[in-house]
Amino acid sequence: MDRLTPDKYLKINIEGFDFYFSKDGSIVDDESNLVKAKSILQQTVRSAKASHIKDLLPFRKPKIVIADLTDHNISYRKTGTTPAYYSQGIIYIDEFKIHSVDLFVHEYAHYLVDRVSKQTEPILIKAYDDMLKEYYRRTKRKKIDLKDRRSDSKKTMEIKLSERKKIARYLGFPSEYGLNDFHEFFAEVITNWKKMPNNSATYVFKKLVKQVISRL
Repeated sequence: MDRLTPDKYLKINIEGFDFYFSKDGSIVDDESNLVKAKSILQQTVRSAKASHIKDLLPFRKPKIVIADLTDHNISYRKTGTTPAYYSQGIIYIDEFKIHSVDLFVHEYAHYLVDRVSKQTEPILIKAYDDMLKEYYRRTKRKKIDLKDRRSDSKKTMEIKLSERKKIARYLGFPSEYGLNDFHEFFAEVITNWKKMPNNSATYVFKKLVKQVISRL
């Protein structure tokens, strides 16, 4: 876990959340940039509270780092950068992505699922597994491992990506990446809670996800 010390980060509370602005980024050194960033984050957090936290999720207070994540890639994919991620109790958001409510909610959901108890985790895993079982039952296709791994060959990753896209389209799931594992599944379900179609498949796993939320 990063040590969020004053020599490296400027701590500011915005809407009840402690934000840590990296002093290596472009925000802290410029007063006008800092004022603008605070205003943007205030709106982002207010929107997240109104759309998700108020009615759906419990209010918790993770530490949130705002930094330049240009060279960060913590995903299983071997190329590209990561605009936001969660790690060991801390949410990291790229300083150029602070306007994104979806990114904020997605990583907030990762923070919450990391706090799911060992007694509750099987419910979440069941929601993820049942969704996939329903797809393979309906389509009669052979089930494959969907999770991206850094050891995968390029061809294997392409096969997995193609399969996840087919499943997402078929079930009306918001993104293929959310089918990687039950952590990403939870984060994407939460982020897109109001956008997802109402059908027999989504009803079942959203019901199970609600059970998980009620125990957070």
